[in-house]
Amino acid sequence: MLLMIDLLLVRSMSLLPAQSKRLATPKQALVISLCVLFGGIPIVFAAHAFFYVPFGTALLCYAGAVYLSFAVSWSYLNWETRNAAIKGHNAFVIFAVSLFIVVLVIQKEHEPFPRWAIALLIAAGVSGYSVAGFCGIRNFLRWRRGEFSGERSQK
Repeated sequence: MLLMIDLLLVRSMSLLPAQSKRLATPKQALVISLCVLFGGIPIVFAAHAFFYVPFGTALLCYAGAVYLSFAVSWSYLNWETRNAAIKGHNAFVIFAVSLFIVVLVIQKEHEPFPRWAIALLIAAGVSGYSVAGFCGIRNFLRWRRGEFSGERSQK
């Protein structure tokens, strides 16, 4: 019984992506992308008007959300690109957690978060999520050529 629990624990803590039974369809990716694209515009104005977020900051956050939604939703059309996008995300998360631990250890009491760590975190985020962006663009262009028509999943 203890061996079975250990195997389940090791399997749940794996760095590999979780097994999924099916992929997203181009219609689902299109709906997700358009909902974020058009649904985010009123949120930008609401954040600026009600929460006093500077308009440029609200637009920057909106642009990041649109980029991530397009990249991730379109990269989930194919098993290879889906796994690549998940591995890019996992690499970013591991780097970010490791960076926070390093900063926590080397930082003295009551110091602000170091600028070099912020720059490293931004660079890691851009590089980690550009994998999903590249895969999403590639799948979008393949969909425009008609390569995803009529099929549910690929293996």
